[in-house]
Amino acid sequence: MKTKAGMKVNPYRSFLIGMAAVALAGLWGGSASAQSIHFSELMADNDNTLLDEDGDSPDWIELYNPSDSPVDLDGWYLTDDAMDPTQWSFPATHIAAKGFLVVFASDKDRAVTGAELHTNFKLSALGEQVVLVRPDGTTIEDELAFSLQQEDVSYGYAFTSSAPTNLLDSSTPCFARIPVDAADSTDWKNLEFSYPANPGWGGGKTGVGYENGSGYDPLINLDVAGMYNVNASVYIRVPFTLANANQLTGLTLKMKYDDGFSAYINGTPVASANAPASPVWNSTATTDHFDEQAKLFEEFDLAPHLAALEEGDNILAIQGLNILINSSDLLVLPELDASFASDIDTGTVGTLAIPTPGSANSSIDYLGNVETPVATPEHGFRDAPFQVALSNVTAGATIRYTLDSSEPTESSTPYTGPFTISTTANLRFRAFYSGWKPSVPRTETYIFLGDVVAETKSGGSINLQSFEYGMDSDVCKSTYHDSSNQAFNVRDALLAIPTISIATDRANLLDRTTGIYVNAFEHWERPASAELIHPDGSKGFHINAGLRLRGGYSRNSWNRKHSFRLFFKKEYGEGKLDYPLFGDEGVASFDKIDLRSAQNHS
Repeated sequence: MKTKAGMKVNPYRSFLIGMAAVALAGLWGGSASAQSIHFSELMADNDNTLLDEDGDSPDWIELYNPSDSPVDLDGWYLTDDAMDPTQWSFPATHIAAKGFLVVFASDKDRAVTGAELHTNFKLSALGEQVVLVRPDGTTIEDELAFSLQQEDVSYGYAFTSSAPTNLLDSSTPCFARIPVDAADSTDWKNLEFSYPANPGWGGGKTGVGYENGSGYDPLINLDVAGMYNVNASVYIRVPFTLANANQLTGLTLKMKYDDGFSAYINGTPVASANAPASPVWNSTATTDHFDEQAKLFEEFDLAPHLAALEEGDNILAIQGLNILINSSDLLVLPELDASFASDIDTGTVGTLAIPTPGSANSSIDYLGNVETPVATPEHGFRDAPFQVALSNVTAGATIRYTLDSSEPTESSTPYTGPFTISTTANLRFRAFYSGWKPSVPRTETYIFLGDVVAETKSGGSINLQSFEYGMDSDVCKSTYHDSSNQAFNVRDALLAIPTISIATDRANLLDRTTGIYVNAFEHWERPASAELIHPDGSKGFHINAGLRLRGGYSRNSWNRKHSFRLFFKKEYGEGKLDYPLFGDEGVASFDKIDLRSAQNHS
């Protein structure tokens, strides 16, 4: 099984999936006994993390057995309904000692021994409580309450970890090959690899390298001097075995290297240094790594890539890189250290850094998610001063706001009560609560047409990028007539069509070093918000997005009006824009949209 994001789910891991609940513990007939099974992790808004056997991505719940013996869950129950403690029943299913079970909360109601398990209810991303009930139908084994959940972010308990264990030391058996062309050993990074089908690999022990002078000799166990004046790259495969992969909580790659490298575990890229983004068979390092630095271990955190590991056999593949084809030396010496879960810590709960269905949990990122505040009134066109009120959704959180298009931080103006807006403004606000993940920022743009038509035409330049903005006073003062001879002016025209408003920090556009508008040929992306505002007050949209310039020739600095492209990604909030931009005539879900000016390739 694979997730949509390509995360491999190891076949040795047992999966079940379970339930949700809105109940308080006091509403249940039974009381918790001495526990043998715990809830360990859940995801109440699964979009892209874990697929079921149908290819769907329902929400899921993970159970953990901390004991040294397997537990049979036959006749146990999962529920999220205080009035129905026997809502969904397990079939005969064992959860292994120190093992995990994941149950899909899909409402598909599947309870067949040995098959993927699905409850007869779903989880609510708005928050609720899940409960595990013993076969008597009243005794609570465990319960886990959660508040608002974000898409593809899991929630659960921390695990205490053991001291690091060495998986791969400085003298581990390995194989190396100096590639001769692009067709040489094309699948060398993968666990499944045939040496007989790919002759020319030499065996030895790590470290791999050569020395034409002095310095690395004591560190080299597999000599690859044949690459000198032939290729700046060498392929290296280091096999290792892993037991209890589902208990893994941390992994660190330690490297001594000269000059660069790209590392892979079972074909998944996990770390690199001084390497091009996509190395080819004869790539060179992007910069030097001097000898005295190369002799010291540099550590790389591989915790985000734990899902790449398999129970049993694994392969660490490394492409060693020299800065030049005739460099005088090369060194690639890896070590791997791992940490394993020692026990579940039910006193520490929150959102997890990385979802790990079927495995010990990653570290706790936040105690919870702060909900996004609400502004009253929402965005729109205005012609007189008015008051705005911001409402907190998460009790105890502090709302902070800006009126200059910048994204609010913990040092921005705190909201203390309704305030007056009397001119065009991008009101941006966000809620903060100690230990919790801050809310997604929200923008409400208020447009006073009097300000718009009165803005004087002006210009300037930064980094030779020309500007001309504001309104042409002659155009704004004039009266026009449509095909029916009805008179109208610029104000009328602006109210005849919707407006898209983009708000971002000024520096994101105009900073000499980092601004995308004044460094137009750099393919940079900056956070922004976008709103569709209908003059009649009908529903538009608010969304956070990545903002880039688009176009080719139109990026030249003499062009005063560049085009934009908006990217909708989960790192900014919602992963897609779900809105019927073209009514009934087109799609209603977008990964990106273009806002183009009338220029070549724009």
